Amino acid sequence: MEHSLVEVINLEEELLDAGIVTPEEVGGAGDILELISRLLEEERVTEDTLLDLAAQKLGVPYMDVSEYDIESAVLGLISAKTARRYQLIPLFRFDNTLNVAIANPNDVHALDTARRESGCEIEPVLSSAEAIAHLIDGKYGKGDPGQEVFDTLSDEALPAVGSVPGHILPSFEEEDLADAPVVRIVDLLLQRAVAEGASDIHLEPGERSLRVRFRVDGRLRGMASPNWQLFAPVVSRIKILAEMDIAEKRLPQDGRFEYRSENSAADIRVSTYPTSFGESVVLRILDKARSLVSLENLGFEGDNLRRYGKLVKRPYGIFLVSGPTGSGKTTTLYATLAALKSPEKNIMTLEDPVEYQIPGVRQTQTNPKAGLTFATGLRSILRQDPDILMIGEIRDSETLDMAVRSAMTGHLVLSTLHTNDAPSGIMRLVDMGAEPFLVASSTVGVMAQRLMRRICEDCRVQYSSSPEVLEELRNEGWNGEGPFYRGQGCKACRGTGYRGRVGIFELMTITEGVERLVVEKAPASAIARVARGEGMVPLREAALAKAQRGVTTLEEVLEVTASTS
Repeated sequence: MEHSLVEVINLEEELLDAGIVTPEEVGGAGDILELISRLLEEERVTEDTLLDLAAQKLGVPYMDVSEYDIESAVLGLISAKTARRYQLIPLFRFDNTLNVAIANPNDVHALDTARRESGCEIEPVLSSAEAIAHLIDGKYGKGDPGQEVFDTLSDEALPAVGSVPGHILPSFEEEDLADAPVVRIVDLLLQRAVAEGASDIHLEPGERSLRVRFRVDGRLRGMASPNWQLFAPVVSRIKILAEMDIAEKRLPQDGRFEYRSENSAADIRVSTYPTSFGESVVLRILDKARSLVSLENLGFEGDNLRRYGKLVKRPYGIFLVSGPTGSGKTTTLYATLAALKSPEKNIMTLEDPVEYQIPGVRQTQTNPKAGLTFATGLRSILRQDPDILMIGEIRDSETLDMAVRSAMTGHLVLSTLHTNDAPSGIMRLVDMGAEPFLVASSTVGVMAQRLMRRICEDCRVQYSSSPEVLEELRNEGWNGEGPFYRGQGCKACRGTGYRGRVGIFELMTITEGVERLVVEKAPASAIARVARGEGMVPLREAALAKAQRGVTTLEEVLEVTASTS
């Protein structure tokens, strides 16, 4: 039990009334703290009993909250900063009354802060500081090193922002703008995201909360965040950087800006979207300092690298890379262009957006507002005497028609599609309106891919996978044997057990057998059977090979390839 609370309320009478101590013991004790310490040491009383007596004297309930389950909406009413500073945490809300577990119900300042922050009337519930701290760590997460910095900056910025409705930016003089707290908060978010290797920053407003998450290795992670009252100024700052309309909050907007620091440079793509509690903001980070991955390091298994190299060195034809958003398609195509470039070849691209600059390759970004789409741009690029073309994505029949014509007239065309597997990719072209015989004769190959998380090398250990995972794989006919590995979680991987990602690939060559099925408009399943007989390794098998080599876990295999098995 906390000594400060004992000193304030003095439990001598309660201990006497409960028969726990005698008047002689009370009289002989130096002070109440000494008496209680002795009682606890002699196990004549428990901390729960002392807290229950204290709660009765204070006229509040007592509750052990160490394992209490709190709804996320309720948790968002009180910030992690306030919870840790005052040793309190919200438990549940009824109408406009919020029940809060607190280590010292006599702390008027703490209760007033909770009332202002939540907008609710506060009903305190006494609990131990240890149980509250355990619950705070479990619900808000253990303290992020960046949270203290955000808290300090938030404290500086809040007085400048004020509480006038509609006031969206602090009033800073022009010469002081670079040092303004809100500006530094945005800079810190960007610095941390680039340092963490994040691909996206998510700023998500709640009723009285702000959640910041980074997407690292394909997964979203909760991060330290500024005070929720600074959300509007932070969004306005981002909009100003991206040259967006700060007054427009009802419609989605897109923008971009370049971020530079001493150690890094990145293109930032900004997207805002109106929600019930404000604009949700996502910043896509294209790190210019990150070097291009070579073909050898993408993660090809077995003979696939040789087969892939042979296909993309064809003098003409269409080669497609398929997969969902975030599966690494663009990274694969960039690695391919870097391997193919030479003084004897004219390589041109049409992208949305240009993510990385490749020396020796002429790259162009689409601009639909100006009339430069994939289809119109491709029509003009053909007049530039290219040998190899990369189209960011085949999205419509007009772009597909131009790509087929380019392949038929002696150009190698590289592009992407959104399909789950390779056989579905080539049938997608037919579904988009292309003649089956033209698709079959112009396409040289389709490769589906995914990205899987790598086991962290710093904390990798051997383990036995769960019987459920092994049973599911055995039911599919897999008979692979261990040992298998996983990451225990360490500082290097932020406790996830994974660090970095690697590709898995399903490479399908358009052979005579596949061509015939495409012309006959056979289903993708029939094409897949023929392709497997001719050497195509399905994504699930490629992923399992990675697990058997200790690159990833079986759990990751099942999660990433669930839609392809």
